[in-house]
Amino acid sequence: GGPGFIVQIDETMLNYKCKSHRGRSPGNITDAMCIVEVGNNICRAYAIVIENKRAEYLLPIICD
Repeated sequence: GGPGFIVQIDETMLNYKCKSHRGRSPGNITDAMCIVEVGNNICRAYAIVIENKRAEYLLPIICD
């Protein structure tokens, strides 16, 4: 980020469900976070799989 730049942050859940199995999805859900810096176009993008959604884990990633 900086003057004239917008930073977009998105968090998503990745579910690795087997298509042949029916019913509820298993507990193998993984969280991921994507950070995109936008000026006139996309300048930088960064994606990471996160193990913990607590603030003390996410803030150092966002501030870097």
